[in-house]
Amino acid sequence: MQIRTAEGFSGHSDRRELMNFTQSLRPMPKKVFTMHGEEQKCEDLARSMAMKFHLEARAPMDLDSIRFK
Repeated sequence: MQIRTAEGFSGHSDRRELMNFTQSLRPMPKKVFTMHGEEQKCEDLARSMAMKFHLEARAPMDLDSIRFK
Protein backbone atom coordinates (compact mmCIF):
# COMPACT_ATOMS: atom_id res chain seq x y z
CA MET A 1 0.00 0.00 0.00
CA GLN A 2 1.21 3.48 -0.78
CA ILE A 3 0.17 6.61 1.12
CA ARG A 4 0.81 10.09 -0.23
CA THR A 5 0.52 13.46 1.46
CA ALA A 6 -0.63 16.63 -0.31
CA GLU A 7 1.55 19.38 1.16
CA GLY A 8 0.07 22.86 1.42
CA PHE A 9 -3.46 21.57 0.95
CA SER A 10 -6.08 22.81 3.39
CA GLY A 11 -8.85 20.66 4.80
CA HIS A 12 -10.96 23.82 4.62
CA SER A 13 -10.82 24.11 0.83
CA ASP A 14 -14.08 24.89 -0.92
CA ARG A 15 -15.70 22.97 -3.78
CA ARG A 16 -13.95 24.99 -6.50
CA GLU A 17 -10.53 24.45 -4.92
CA LEU A 18 -11.16 20.71 -4.53
CA MET A 19 -12.28 20.39 -8.17
CA ASN A 20 -9.23 22.38 -9.37
CA PHE A 21 -6.90 20.30 -7.19
CA THR A 22 -8.33 17.05 -8.53
CA GLN A 23 -8.06 18.31 -12.11
CA SER A 24 -4.36 19.12 -11.58
CA LEU A 25 -3.44 15.61 -10.36
CA ARG A 26 -1.19 13.63 -12.69
CA PRO A 27 -1.91 10.88 -13.19
CA MET A 28 -5.61 11.38 -12.62
CA PRO A 29 -6.79 9.12 -9.79
CA LYS A 30 -9.07 6.20 -10.60
CA LYS A 31 -11.01 6.58 -7.34
CA VAL A 32 -11.85 9.52 -5.08
CA PHE A 33 -13.51 9.45 -1.67
CA THR A 34 -15.16 12.59 -0.27
CA MET A 35 -15.48 12.15 3.45
CA HIS A 36 -15.11 15.37 5.39
CA GLY A 37 -18.07 17.71 5.58
CA GLU A 38 -21.84 17.67 5.38
CA GLU A 39 -23.24 14.42 4.01
CA GLN A 40 -25.17 15.99 1.11
CA LYS A 41 -22.25 18.20 0.08
CA CYS A 42 -19.88 15.22 0.08
CA GLU A 43 -22.31 13.26 -2.09
CA ASP A 44 -22.74 16.20 -4.49
CA LEU A 45 -18.97 16.69 -4.76
CA ALA A 46 -18.42 12.98 -5.43
CA ARG A 47 -21.11 13.00 -8.12
CA SER A 48 -19.60 16.11 -9.77
CA MET A 49 -16.10 14.62 -9.75
CA ALA A 50 -17.34 11.36 -11.26
CA MET A 51 -19.11 13.19 -14.07
CA LYS A 52 -16.39 15.74 -14.85
CA PHE A 53 -13.31 13.55 -14.48
CA HIS A 54 -14.78 10.15 -15.48
CA LEU A 55 -13.57 8.41 -12.33
CA GLU A 56 -15.13 6.42 -9.51
CA ALA A 57 -16.09 8.79 -6.69
CA ARG A 58 -17.87 7.89 -3.46
CA ALA A 59 -19.01 9.65 -0.32
CA PRO A 60 -18.81 6.88 2.31
CA MET A 61 -21.19 6.97 5.25
CA ASP A 62 -19.99 6.86 8.86
CA LEU A 63 -18.66 3.39 9.74
CA ASP A 64 -18.54 2.25 6.07
CA SER A 65 -15.66 -0.08 5.27
CA ILE A 66 -13.57 0.38 2.14
CA ARG A 67 -11.19 -2.28 0.88
CA PHE A 68 -8.12 -1.05 -0.96
CA LYS A 69 -6.48 -3.48 -3.35
